[in-house]
This record gives sequence, C-alpha cells and structure tokens, in this order.
Amino acid sequence: MLRRPLIGTTVCVLAAVVASACSSSSGTGAGTSTSSSTTTSSGTGAGSSSGASGPFVIAGVLPLTGAFGAVGTTLLAGMNGQAALLNKQGGILGRQIQINIKDSASDTQQAVSAMRDVLSDPSGVDAVVAEATGSLNAAVMPIVAPTKIISVTSSVAPCTSSTCFSFGTTSKDTAAASLQAIKSLHLTKVGIIGGTDASGQSEAQELTALASKYGLSVVGTELFDPNGKDYTAQLQKLRAAGAQVLTGNLKGTPIGVLGNGLANIGWADVKVVGDVGWGSSPLSTLIPKSVQPQVMWAGALGATRIDGKLTASQQQFIQAIKDTHSQLLSLTSSGVGADMVTGLKYAFDKAGKIDQAAAVQAMEGMKNDPSAASLPWRFFPGQGPKFSAKVHDSSNVDPSIQFALDVIGEPVDGTYAGKKIS
Repeated sequence: MLRRPLIGTTVCVLAAVVASACSSSSGTGAGTSTSSSTTTSSGTGAGSSSGASGPFVIAGVLPLTGAFGAVGTTLLAGMNGQAALLNKQGGILGRQIQINIKDSASDTQQAVSAMRDVLSDPSGVDAVVAEATGSLNAAVMPIVAPTKIISVTSSVAPCTSSTCFSFGTTSKDTAAASLQAIKSLHLTKVGIIGGTDASGQSEAQELTALASKYGLSVVGTELFDPNGKDYTAQLQKLRAAGAQVLTGNLKGTPIGVLGNGLANIGWADVKVVGDVGWGSSPLSTLIPKSVQPQVMWAGALGATRIDGKLTASQQQFIQAIKDTHSQLLSLTSSGVGADMVTGLKYAFDKAGKIDQAAAVQAMEGMKNDPSAASLPWRFFPGQGPKFSAKVHDSSNVDPSIQFALDVIGEPVDGTYAGKKIS
C-alpha cells in the first residue's frame, strides 16, 4: 500500500504495507484533529448513526501528521474512495457510510486522547478505526476493547482485542512473496540483506527459515546499520559467497547506500529483489541509474500496472480517490484503507443488522465463505484477508496471488509497472 522514513518495527509493512505512503491529506494541520466524511446523506456526525436512516459511522484515529503521517493520510484516502464507491451501491444495510477520523499526530498520548473523544458516546459509532501501527494500536486498545465495537487496523501486530481485525501483511507472507519472486527468476543462491533494526532482523529470520521451501539456498546474511554510509565490505562478502540475488528488508536511504555500493564494486550480474516496503522509497532517485535494471521488488498486485496497464477496477478506485479530493501517491496503502471499509461492509451485510457481536462472528467466517473472495478487495485482490475465529490477521492469505514483481520507474497514480509472479 508506500518514500518510507526510518520508523522502526511498528510499520514493518505496512509497513509493508502501508508504509508506501508519502503524501499528506489536504486540510490536515499538524497536531489537529481531523474528520473526513464521504457521506451523501444528511447527518451531523457520529451521533447521527443511532437512527435506522442515519449514516453508518466508521470513526477512529489515524496518524495524519507526524512520523507516520504519510501512512495515515494514504490509508484515509483509500477509505474515503472506497466508501464513496460503496455509497453509490447503497452503503451498508442501506445506510450511507460516513468516515470520521481524528489525528493522533503519530503520538501515543494524543492517540489515546483522540480515541477517548471519538468514543465519548459509543452509541454513535458503528465501527472503529483503531490506528495504523502496532504501538499506536496497542495504546488505544484499552479504550476500544471495552466498547465491544468491531474495530480495524492496518497494523501487522496482532490485535489484543477479540473484536479487532488487522489488515496488515504478516512478515512471513512478505518474506514468502520475495522468495517466490526470486524463484520465478530461476536463481537459487540468495544473499540476505536488511537493516539492523528489529524489522530487518525479523524478516531476515523469516527468509532464512522459508528459503528451502522455494528451492533456494542462503549463502550469507549481512545486516546494515541504517545510519551507515558504506556497505561495500558486506557486499564483497556476499559476492565472494556466490550470491546471485540479494533480498530483505531495507527502508529509505539505506537502499541508496546499497545501490551505490553495487555500483562502486561493479557487481553488475547480481539481482536485487526487495520486499513490498521497497516501493515506499523513491528508488528512481536513491539508486544509481546504472544499477536500476538490477533492482525490483515484490509489490502489491493491486498497486501494479501489469504489462503497463491498469485494470478497470484499479481505474475506478483511483478515480474515486481523486473525486474525494484526496492525494494519491500510494495505491498500496490506500488499498489497505479501502479493504478495511470493504471488510466492515461484509461483516454487517452478513450479520443483516447493526449488531456488533453478529458482525464480529461474520468477519470470523470470511475464510470459509467462498463468496468473500469476489468482493472488490484492493490490497487483497481475489481473496480478501481471510479472517477466521482463531486468526484476526492476514495469516490465512495466499501470498502467491497477492504480489507482483515491480520494477523501478516513476509511479503513475500510485502504481508501478510490473508482472505477475509465476
């Protein structure tokens, strides 16, 4: 969904996922509370949801400014765009969807304060957006959980509430997608790279554990200091070990340091396959042009122009985001936001009424419902997040149909050119 600042483990995908955002919504001031609405019906806010004819209110908190502001704003753009499309089809149970989001400014204390404000009258809220990252989600959960209102988050960290569902991609699926992409290139000797931060180390471990499943052998692992200016020594070790391809978790400027290192030692025959988070960085400016043909990444299929073309569904979603006057730079993270809204519609439509317990139960039945896969999922196309009673994150998804192999180039409406991973 994505560029990324050095923000540690909580963003991992979505880090992976959502971290591909690099914009800020119009009208959002630093440190201010922000509300965004896509409803076309009359209504005065969260309190108007109590009536059967009032809007269906999705309220909550996201980081629209601060360190994670790029993540929150593109999530919100996707939520607004998808809500607008669903409202044209009748909304949720005949009620127009209204999105009311307050800004946490990427701060746990402000997130708590904002969520308390949002839930000061729980009867006026039909569903909750419980932040974007693990640390922020953990901070607001003690406020959200007691209400028993169904909640959604883009965090890859497991929710601590039985009524919360995470739409982030797990580190295992991220690693699996990278390895599947390498296999499709008919290369077998892998050098694992990554940052020395927790997310870099975690993904390196996942890659090592899964490599043999894809017929790949790990010839070496080198983790880089995110503040380092020269990775030549580490690259020389991987070259000497016979690595044909490098893969792993890096964010922002370290990717540029890696690219410069490849150019400096003249390692022209090695390929680099980054994870979904690599698309969150301005690769065309970070990596020397001479090295760019060697670099690709396992990007989100929903944000990829296959054979250089957008699908009708992608075009519809992009236009909907533009129509809501939201900035569009990352269809990856906007896709995550859209899927949170689609998931809530699925849950309440299945429940057939505004009943929180019934909606949670319906969401937990998604994995075993074949019809759920055909919904207009943006980040999980063709399958949805596949929640179950025991799994409230995306652990059940098939990563082989969720990702594509993207190449460096300027993004077009938040998408990159690429091909399906075979």
